[in-house]
Amino acid sequence: MLRRAGLGSAVVALLLSVVAVVPAQAVIPDNPHPPKTMSDTAVDKHLGYRKQTTCSPSAKPGAKALLKLLIDTWGGSSSGISRSCGSGRTSEHKEGRALDWRMNVKNKSQAARVQQALEWMTANNGEVAYRLGIMYIIWDQKIWSLYYAEMGWRKMEDRGSPTQNHKDHVHISLSWDGAMKATSWWTGVPLKTAHNSYWCGRKGKPACPKTIARSVDDIWPTEEMEEIEPPVFKPYPSTIPEIYGSPIVGETLGVVPGIWMEKGSKLRYQWYVTVKKGPGLHNPKFVKIDGATEPEYTLTKADVGKEFKVKVTAISPSGKKTSKTTNETTWAIKEVTEPAG
Repeated sequence: MLRRAGLGSAVVALLLSVVAVVPAQAVIPDNPHPPKTMSDTAVDKHLGYRKQTTCSPSAKPGAKALLKLLIDTWGGSSSGISRSCGSGRTSEHKEGRALDWRMNVKNKSQAARVQQALEWMTANNGEVAYRLGIMYIIWDQKIWSLYYAEMGWRKMEDRGSPTQNHKDHVHISLSWDGAMKATSWWTGVPLKTAHNSYWCGRKGKPACPKTIARSVDDIWPTEEMEEIEPPVFKPYPSTIPEIYGSPIVGETLGVVPGIWMEKGSKLRYQWYVTVKKGPGLHNPKFVKIDGATEPEYTLTKADVGKEFKVKVTAISPSGKKTSKTTNETTWAIKEVTEPAG
């Protein structure tokens, strides 16, 4: 009897030890709670990519709020928002509208949580990204851009270290509206106008829209918003022309001329392309594309790896000529290999 009891105890102990080493399943957090109300199903107007042009490194309220939301929901920590204006290359950190969320791709739990967060922001043609005012996201040497949502996640050049390749943090750059916490995720009211400056919440400027309470019961997307899909991105007209469409072979790029020209002006277009190919080109040389003088340009296989921009010339009724040039596109690809969401 004593032997049987001893054997039984040993078996129980063995079973307990086996149970103890079976890993507990990771708890999947709920997506964040949305605003208590949303005035309509439209998404916020957006200018597309607007790079840093000023020095204003103080952390902006939308960047602080989004970083806190990510950490509170999925864990991790902060790698910072602000950056000295004298350091490195052009960066929205220098305008306080970019954040670095510290998570490591080598940590399976952290990588899984990042994946959930990224799917939440980029799904449905980037609907939540519109509502947060996100321009682009970088993680694990890949980039996703709201204005190129149909291109999915694009491979970036190797910058060297794990930090430079964004393997130990997620980088998110915001529009000025997102940076000022003026977008519908916070206010419940989709923006009808997009801004390209530090336009609210400081001396001499209007107050920023108010942040409203969160829904207690709902997570995003709610049932009524689940079927809403934003249209293909087209930038809000502004003081410079902008290209719309994604540089994929067979697709057509177009131009939104903007609102800078005199009423009644006639417009002329000239498309330009980089001489060299490949991601990571810095201050690349552009040359004219012969015969590309229409508002649209369709990409061919010869365009893969190249970047594009357009010069728009406005000729006023009096004959005065004024020209402005778009930002360059990302590098053209043959096909989408890693969709978002």
